[in-house]
Amino acid sequence: MTYWELGTCQLFLGRVDQAIDLLRTSRSANARFWVPHFYLAGAFGLQGDLENARSALAESIEPKSTIRSLARMR
Repeated sequence: MTYWELGTCQLFLGRVDQAIDLLRTSRSANARFWVPHFYLAGAFGLQGDLENARSALAESIEPKSTIRSLARMR
């Protein structure tokens, strides 16, 4: 959770590169926690890296995740 929170703060401060590093660390520490995947996708989107953004979203709904679809999450 701490890396996700720090990554979110960096993202809100406009420090996208630092945010991506922290959010990747958060995702690696607990892949079942789906929230960092969405923030990471947003950070990649801000950089214009849509391929990695799509990949981060796809990883959030893999079987190892706590959610199975974006519709279910809503």
